[in-house]
Amino acid sequence: MAGTMATEYLTQPFLLSHDVDIGFAFSGLQVPIRITGVIGALLAFWFIARLGEVRTLLALPVIAILGYIGLAIWDALGAIALLALVGFVRSLAFPVVTGYINRRIPSDQRATVLSLNQVAFGLIVAPMVPALGISADKIDLPTGFAVAAGILAVLALITGIAGARTHRHPTDPNVTAPAQIVPPPHPALGVVARAKAQRGGGLDPQPALSSNAVIVPQDAAGD
Repeated sequence: MAGTMATEYLTQPFLLSHDVDIGFAFSGLQVPIRITGVIGALLAFWFIARLGEVRTLLALPVIAILGYIGLAIWDALGAIALLALVGFVRSLAFPVVTGYINRRIPSDQRATVLSLNQVAFGLIVAPMVPALGISADKIDLPTGFAVAAGILAVLALITGIAGARTHRHPTDPNVTAPAQIVPPPHPALGVVARAKAQRGGGLDPQPALSSNAVIVPQDAAGD
């Protein structure tokens, strides 16, 4: 998510570099970027339903990197469409990543992990913004977008490796799985069986069930 923040800081320099005067046009050209951001947030869970959570998380940084590369190559006002694309990805990524964290972190640790996620976000953005500014001012704006693509690629690689390890080892093998309680059958089941026998339907060929609750380890239950 942090790697997609470059458009927040380079949109106005982009417009100024293409001789867009500060005024109605300067503000109006930024409206589509905001609208696509709203659409991205609204469609986040639609994409998850169609592609799945993991595929969505893998696709988002790739799309943003391609957008940055396009901005580095295509130095024209029409490239504002790529700024809107990166903004779309950024707005879509926030609910997807937050939901992913919420589903994988225990409730007693969730607030801490989400807070650390925001701290990490700030630690990444803090050095990234000066690097983008220096690249855009000292060299040119396409170089700034190229630097943004490189930063996002590195971040995506690091998080991708960490995510792959998490999915490969989702739980700590030293932690014992909690017990699963199997409840006893409802007493009404016996009444129904006797009623069927009296009507001549016979008893269902099912094994007798104990009336006592049985505690089964979760690993054994899964087997």
